[in-house]
Amino acid sequence: MNQNPRKYPLNSLRNKFQTASQHVPETEHAMLLKANRAGFRFSDHIAPEERFRYTISYDFHIVPPGDSPLLINHQITPMLLTPSGNIWLALCVARLSSGSVSGQIEVTSSTSGNRWRLEDGRWKPFSNICLTENERAMLRMAAEGLTMDKMAERLHRSADSIKSYRRSTFIKLGVNNITEAVVAAINKKLI
Repeated sequence: MNQNPRKYPLNSLRNKFQTASQHVPETEHAMLLKANRAGFRFSDHIAPEERFRYTISYDFHIVPPGDSPLLINHQITPMLLTPSGNIWLALCVARLSSGSVSGQIEVTSSTSGNRWRLEDGRWKPFSNICLTENERAMLRMAAEGLTMDKMAERLHRSADSIKSYRRSTFIKLGVNNITEAVVAAINKKLI
């Protein structure tokens, strides 16, 4: 990969963006531009040496050719900066979203765990999701594919306790089932 940003052809970057945007519904293009601009505005208020510690995430749909739309959670974390402190290279991670609508533009600090959500064009802090250790353990075991009985055995609890952890986790994460809970917990770096 070319490590010099001045030598990487800008037309090539534009072509890649245009190709990728062909698989995003036109109704969501404005939201993606809004997320991009808002993320750069947010990073402008952070000292350059701290920018690596923040991740922006947002949900949008991708429509694979000949298939149904998929809601994707996209996370971007700066990796390399220019000498003037601008973001030059970022780690991008795309996963299935646990949400149900596009948007949900958020920034998370990897060091403090603080989170901000873009609402009405402004970044507003919002509270972190606090899971108990038993809820986190239940989610990790669910991600491994364990049944509720096996979880109960490992945690030395009853199956009813595991069901209780699941119910409270679903409420805290705003999800409807264990698969959505695991995805949401991974996306939000809770497990």
